[in-house]
Amino acid sequence: YVGTTYGYYRVIADDKSIAKAVVKVADQQYTGKAVEPDKTAVTSITLNGTELKQSDYEIIGYSKNIKKGTAKMIIRGLNEYGGTKTVNFKITAKRLKQ
Repeated sequence: YVGTTYGYYRVIADDKSIAKAVVKVADQQYTGKAVEPDKTAVTSITLNGTELKQSDYEIIGYSKNIKKGTAKMIIRGLNEYGGTKTVNFKITAKRLKQ
């Protein structure tokens, strides 16, 4: 093979890895379709005592997010933060109308 390849990488300090963050996501309601909560459903992300802002991370994926139970959300650090973290959230039963 002949040619050139390029790569992109960032060096992130160990204390800026989002993998060590404590993340809380609000429970979501069953819809019958894939449940993909946005950043407004993330109630808090704390890393080393610092509350991260919405601009400090992005949501990059979901899994097990169709049926009731425990689903997963994958977030990735942005700006001075790096790494990824898989976070659990609950999909609860749809409320009955009264």
